Amino acid sequence: MSLAEDRAREKRNEYNRKYYQAHKEKCRAKARAWREANPEKYKATQLAYAERMGKELSRKREESRRKRLVQAVEGCKNAPDIEKAKALFRSPVAAAHLQWLLDKRKSEIKDNAPELAPADGASE
Repeated sequence: MSLAEDRAREKRNEYNRKYYQAHKEKCRAKARAWREANPEKYKATQLAYAERMGKELSRKREESRRKRLVQAVEGCKNAPDIEKAKALFRSPVAAAHLQWLLDKRKSEIKDNAPELAPADGASE
């Protein structure tokens, strides 16, 4: 958008805000009357909005999950020296348990690795 269009939009938004504040009850009554006169349109609008928001939230959750998996895989590449970490434990049982936990985590990441690629047509 050009600078003039931005300024015009800001000015229009400011005017609308002030008008709504000055005529709040009138605007609310008019909206209420429309909802009562058009219940099927109102319901359709509400359902469309809910569906759109649900898809948006679902997409964001999936992106977040994929990002966490990528970070986990990259974390395995940059992992600290396991032998040094195991040396911190006095008990060999605790060191073995640490090794088991790390191996389990790596196998979980490898099991989920195919999910790192975007789903069919989900690359946005």
